[in-house]
Amino acid sequence: MLFAALLMAGSVSALWYDQLTVDATVDTAELDFEFYGQPIWLDACGLAPGPGFFGGWDWLAFPPTFEEAQSGVNAYINGELVDGKDVGCTNVSLSDTDGDGDMDTMDIWLNNTYPYYYTKIDFEVHNNGEVPIKIWRLIVRLDNGTEYDFYEINADTIEHEGMYLDLDGDGKYDVIMWWGDNFGVQLEHCQRVDISLNIIVLQTAKEGMTYHFQLQLDAVQWNEYQPGPIGD
Repeated sequence: MLFAALLMAGSVSALWYDQLTVDATVDTAELDFEFYGQPIWLDACGLAPGPGFFGGWDWLAFPPTFEEAQSGVNAYINGELVDGKDVGCTNVSLSDTDGDGDMDTMDIWLNNTYPYYYTKIDFEVHNNGEVPIKIWRLIVRLDNGTEYDFYEINADTIEHEGMYLDLDGDGKYDVIMWWGDNFGVQLEHCQRVDISLNIIVLQTAKEGMTYHFQLQLDAVQWNEYQPGPIGD
């Protein structure tokens, strides 16, 4: 009887088991965007002298009167007076600074300019990733390493009063720049948005200078956006 009891106990404790293994792969989406195509700007360097968008005559923030334009070589183009002088010029280029194949940085040069020289730069931002994004921040980077961050919280100031920049570090502002408000704009996959920059050289700019600065944009996924610094 003891042997039979031990045999029964052994049969109860000898449980069979098997194991099922599940392998799972999770693919995350990519957040990516870029400066798209070729920017367009007024008074590009190398243009033959002449009026209009395809001529090298300078554009002025405060052009001469219509009578002054008529008496000289100035021109009245598309409702705006354009000074008929080919002195300064603007150059713009895009670069891929992190090697991912996307143009992420815009370099701007103002060559041989003078007070109240005016230029405008039009460009597009393209969402070439899979995640919807919102434009969050503009970074202005000077040659001395100084950076300025601008968010939607100061968009009204930028749009109406302008952003003053000391490009040569002498304590005096050299240019004023402003643009329309595209902060917080949501871009779906493959969507693009137009942005324009307006720049005026100020009276306190130095003679004989070539002014240069860089622009970069930051974007975040659409559901993480908030005006101003994130995480502060």
